[in-house]
Amino acid sequence: MAYLYPVIIGCIGEARAPSPDEIRRVAKRVQREIYPGQVIDAPLRRHIVRIALAALR
Repeated sequence: MAYLYPVIIGCIGEARAPSPDEIRRVAKRVQREIYPGQVIDAPLRRHIVRIALAALR
């Protein structure tokens, strides 16, 4: 069985804080899924990073 979000599963399963690289990976995936092909400005990028942090905590 393949997990859709292995980084989230890893952080939750191991009860650890995400690394900066993991946060970037989840943020990029959120961006691809919610805003495919769109140019992202700085405020929206910060919002996406906050979404990633919330998902990983």
